[in-house]
Amino acid sequence: MTSKIPPLFKHQAEFLKKNPAMGILAWEAGIGKTRASIEWLTNNKAKNPLIICTKTIKTKWKEDLIKWGYTGNYVLLTKEEFKKNPKHENIDRLIVDEAHNFSSPLFVAKLRSQLSTDLYKFIQANPNIPRLLLTANPVRSSPSNLHTMLVFAGVGIEWPKWQKAFFHLVRRPYLPRPAWEPKIGWQKRMIPIIDKYCHVSLMSDSFDVPVQEHTYIDIKLTKRTRDDIKELGKEEWEPMKLWCGEHRLENGEEKLKWIKNFSKGRKKMVIICKYTDQIKAYAKALEKDRETFVLSGQVKDQGAVIKSAQESPECFIIVQAQVSAGYDLDQFSTMIFASPGWSWVDYSQAKGRINRAHNLHRNEYYHLIAGPKDKAIIDSLEDKKDFDVSQIKK
Repeated sequence: MTSKIPPLFKHQAEFLKKNPAMGILAWEAGIGKTRASIEWLTNNKAKNPLIICTKTIKTKWKEDLIKWGYTGNYVLLTKEEFKKNPKHENIDRLIVDEAHNFSSPLFVAKLRSQLSTDLYKFIQANPNIPRLLLTANPVRSSPSNLHTMLVFAGVGIEWPKWQKAFFHLVRRPYLPRPAWEPKIGWQKRMIPIIDKYCHVSLMSDSFDVPVQEHTYIDIKLTKRTRDDIKELGKEEWEPMKLWCGEHRLENGEEKLKWIKNFSKGRKKMVIICKYTDQIKAYAKALEKDRETFVLSGQVKDQGAVIKSAQESPECFIIVQAQVSAGYDLDQFSTMIFASPGWSWVDYSQAKGRINRAHNLHRNEYYHLIAGPKDKAIIDSLEDKKDFDVSQIKK
């Protein structure tokens, strides 16, 4: 017996009623962008759409296309696969999931990524193709991100006009030449543009969301670790290398000990880590206590790892901070940020893995802070900004 397909959420039904030919689906993580876009394909009788997604959720996309009743042909590629082969013929619709990954500045050649270039060329070759861009983060760290997304969505705003509105030329003693930097307050000035050109929906607007509790834990470093940090500071290293070395020491055995003690009585926990060596060390130690999964960029079948962790009755899953978008970990209700990444997008996306509209429940987030570098990162992320690496270089 096949299971009954649940009804659409109100915001999904409203979007599908509008049925745009092109658009940016800027919905908060966890409230159903994937289903809405699949229904969009079905309602418009798509015959051979191209769907581009992250490696983490390719398997989930295959499952969801079946789950939500799509029966046509399709081409499903990870962004890495699209980058290797961006030319495709006989495509009648386009969906770009986690589209912020393609949002580098289109008209600043030295800053434009290959992904953005390839998608731009594909759209130039197929200018009338109906398309949806899916993202919880239409803006990453620069006003240029939204401009690129708007270009992809068929909204033509000239770059010089956009640059003049949101950037200004500045001179800094550590810069060899003047540079364009975002004007102060650009984020607030961008809100009406997002509201005008994007389909926006927040979880709090559509659902009665249970408590999402955030707790900040001060981790005391041992004398040995403090001495190691002092010794490292004596080395004549390049500032970035020294900073990262000291930050790695802040993310060692003390945090691991806290996690092991805290896990008693909690069956399932997500642990967010930035550094590869930290992930390996934590996994080696934690797997002695219970089943431990690792989700990182080095894992080939990320979908299988997610599925196994979801189904496990008692486990840890250690997630690399940069692998944070598009998948469900709704069977977990505790997330520990041992070391978040430096990107606000990654940080906000990570929180959305356990807060999902189809399975809302109370969640707890714990932020472990062991020193000034941890503090600087979390302060920046809580202010909805990427951690400012230039401060290290200075």
